[in-house]
Amino acid sequence: MRPQFYDMKMNENDIKEFFNLFENKKIVNNISIQQYAIENGIEIDAYLPGIEKENIELTVLGNVLTIKAERKRDRETMTYQEIALGEFKRSIVLKDFLDKNSISSKLKNGVLTIRINNKSKEQVEGKKIVID
Repeated sequence: MRPQFYDMKMNENDIKEFFNLFENKKIVNNISIQQYAIENGIEIDAYLPGIEKENIELTVLGNVLTIKAERKRDRETMTYQEIALGEFKRSIVLKDFLDKNSISSKLKNGVLTIRINNKSKEQVEGKKIVID
């Protein structure tokens, strides 16, 4: 009976074959964010270096804001990699006092800035209904 790990030598083809196992798999990683209180709401900075605007999706469902992004391989001849590729996703629960209809965003230098205004006083407190 021979040992399970009898030869630890790997050639270039072995290494390529190993990494090809992961080629078609989507890995979901967290997106780093920072949140700031601003005069009339909040701003969220999501750090997405190297990701183009076309590969970012921002959605709201109920009180959940979701950021999805995908970083694709930029060259086929890559021989070494430290930057994660694939899909990234981050969901953020929004407080009730935020106006989900006021969400705006911009991408600059790899930082997606999302701005969400507070609801108006009437939206938060409601209004009195006159009974006929």
